[in-house]
Order: sequence, then structure tokens, then C-alpha cells
Amino acid sequence: MSKFFRSAREIAFMTAAGATRCSARAAARLPTLSLSGGRLASCLFLSSLWPEPDSSAAGVRTEALLHAFQRWGYDCSFAASSAPKSAYVERLQSRGVQAYECPPNREAELARVLERTAPDVVGNFDRFFTEEAFSFRVRELAPAALRVLDMQDMHALRRGRQLVVEQTLEQGASSDAAISAALAHTPSAGSSDLLRELAAVHRSDLTLVCSPVEQQLLAASYGIPSHKLALASFFCAEAAPDAQPGDRGFGYGRANGFGARADFVTVGGFKHPPNVDAVRWLASDIWPRIRARMPQAQLRIYGAYPTAAVQRLHSPDTGLHVCGYAPSLDVLAASRVLLAPLRYGAGIKGKAGRRSDAAWGGLVAESGEAFAEAAVQLASNAAVWERAQAGGRRLLAQLYAREANLGVVRAAIESARVGLAERRAGDVYGALLWQQSARSTEFFSRWIELKERQKNDT
Repeated sequence: MSKFFRSAREIAFMTAAGATRCSARAAARLPTLSLSGGRLASCLFLSSLWPEPDSSAAGVRTEALLHAFQRWGYDCSFAASSAPKSAYVERLQSRGVQAYECPPNREAELARVLERTAPDVVGNFDRFFTEEAFSFRVRELAPAALRVLDMQDMHALRRGRQLVVEQTLEQGASSDAAISAALAHTPSAGSSDLLRELAAVHRSDLTLVCSPVEQQLLAASYGIPSHKLALASFFCAEAAPDAQPGDRGFGYGRANGFGARADFVTVGGFKHPPNVDAVRWLASDIWPRIRARMPQAQLRIYGAYPTAAVQRLHSPDTGLHVCGYAPSLDVLAASRVLLAPLRYGAGIKGKAGRRSDAAWGGLVAESGEAFAEAAVQLASNAAVWERAQAGGRRLLAQLYAREANLGVVRAAIESARVGLAERRAGDVYGALLWQQSARSTEFFSRWIELKERQKNDT
């Protein structure tokens, strides 16, 4: 199996108990930072979307970073270019985060947000297209602010793998062949997604990378200086074994044993293409194989924003239930096995930890038949299930410990802030991309703003 895929998003399934042990709550309270005049340091998050921790792993991770910055002593604000969603805006405000609607191509509105927030860190441009839309204005209006890009996952890698899978299947090849082709894919210079994403990384002062293998890929294959990259995976609570029902985050649900659980579950928001593809493959190929071995088995499919095509998969007669949005993590605590048949992806899957030779919270397969066989093994063999659960807990503690991982992020942020002038002075590629000939996204955005302003004036 390709090392790049193995460390990113795997064709995997794990015990639901292992999946529910991880929490993305923010770091413990740390000493407050203050600047001259006694004001708190300020951090502004800019995104195309409001964080939705109830519908995506990305939302949980963003919320965890927000809370961490607060505990590090930052006064935090969040601005999104999409229309406000009251529940999520109220959630931010209830936790002391100022919320702003900030449409792209509106310099005056972003200027007002920057004036009100006076950010020392403008961060977490959420994905490279948000950096394209806002960074040039931030550079102009708040030049002293540290600009941080949060990749979430490497979009060029994920989209490239998606295209490979789709094209391979269209040619009549098997799903196994499509997976093998996706595993072998690395984006080339011919990928416009790659060039846009790398340009955003170069223009930023610091980039947060979710996967350690993508961090290595960016540095070794694409020449990104290592000091411009910081690993920011998931942030698991060290107290996970003592989690109580009702606590938020990846790992906080009931810690039921094998006998108190039953059946199968899959979880994933359907705005994310890999999750849609996974459910389609699961329903058409893998689930019939599982039902042939376990005729009474039931599969519940949870995820926000199910498409019409996903809803049509609902088939109670064959044990397949499309349930939509999951109201709480207790749906995992009641299920014995979590299925995640991912044929492509990038970053780190929120529903599953990274594979390790030492331990793994489940089993990994590279074909539909092997996947179904191992899923049945987990569901029917208590000893195998319990070993997998214990392995999942160990992995979460080793790879995603909250204090350790947030400590890496904080150290990278503070180091970049302290040495910002020297960092920018030595960043030849970053400076090159700010030259007029390489600023097409800025000029396109300014053209849109002018066009819309003229339209509104007529």
C-alpha cells in the first residue's frame, strides 16, 4: 500500500468504540499573552464556511483550534464569507468568539473587520481558496499580522485521487484496480489544483498540515521550507478513558463493551465527495457480501446533508438504513463496527485513526471482498473486537494527544510571530508570488468587486 495513502485516508474500518475515544476540545488554559498597552493578542479566523462541529470532522478541528487560541490568551474572532447560520454563529458567540459575515470581493467590509479586530494573527485561512480570496487584502490592510493557512487536507492530492478513481471505473475496471491506481497517484505540475495550493502555501507565513505524510510530501517533493509547515492533526483528550456521556468531541460517548453493542454504522458528511463514494460502494458491493454472511445484520448510515442519490439507498428490507444527521455520538456507542470504505481521500479521516504497525483500532483491507470478510470478523469475534478497541485507544494517545499536538501548533505560531520580519525577508518564493505578474487571483477578485459595485450603482 502506498505510504502516502496509508498515512492519510485509508480504506479502513474500525470498532466504533475506538472511533469515539478522541476529543477535539481545545487545550487546557495557558498563561495569557498581552501586548503593549495591556491588550490581549488578537486572532482572526477567515473561512468560506461557518464551523459545523456537528456535521464534519473539519468543523470539530476548527473549533478546537479556536478554543486553543483562546486558552493561549488570544481574543478570537471568526469571519465567514457565507451567509450566517444562526445556530453556529450563536455557538461561537456563546464561547466568547466575535462573529462577522465577510463576503469575498468586498474590501470595505474586510477593512471594517480588520479594524475592529486588529489581529496579530490572521489565520487559519480555511483552505487555499479562502487564502486566494482574502490574503492579498490582509497583506495590504494588516501587514504586520501573521498569515496562517490551514490546509485541512491536501486538496490537490484528494481531488487527483478522486479523478483517478472515477476515470478508472468509467473505463470498466474493477474497484480494486481503481483503488490501486489512486494509491499510486501523486499530483504533478500539470495539476492546476496543485499549483494553486502550493502558491497559497508559499504566500502564507505558516501552513498548518493535518497529515504528517502530506507535510513530508510538501517539503520533500514540492520544496516547501520545513519552517513554513506545522503539523496540526487532531487533538484528543488525555482523559478519554474517563469520558462521560454528553461530553463533546470525537471521543466522548458511552464506552460500551462488545456485548452492549450491535450491528454496523457509517458516519460522514455528504458534502465531502469521498464519503458519498464510500457509501455508494458500500451499498452496491460490500454490504451485500456482509449480509450474505450475517443475514440479520443492520447498517445505519449517518451524515449531514445526504444527497438524493444517497437517500435512495435506503432499503430496510436489506438492512440498510439512511438515517441522515446523527444527533449525538451515542449512535457510535451503540454500534459494534464502524465501516469506512474509502477509495480515495487525503488528510486524516475524522472517523478513523491512522494505521500503525503496532496497533490499529480495527482492520484495514484493499478490496471489497477482504473488507467484508474483516468486517464480519470484527462484528462476530469478541476477542478480535476487544484487541482492536484497545489498539485504537493506544493510537489516539500516541498520535493525537491534545496537549502535545496543540503544543506543536502554539510553538510554530509563536516562533513565526517573533521572527516574522526575518522570515519574510528570506522568503524569496513567497515574495515572488506577490509580484504583480503572479497575482491573478487578486486582480480577478478586484475585477469582480468593481463589476458588482457598478451593477449595484445602476
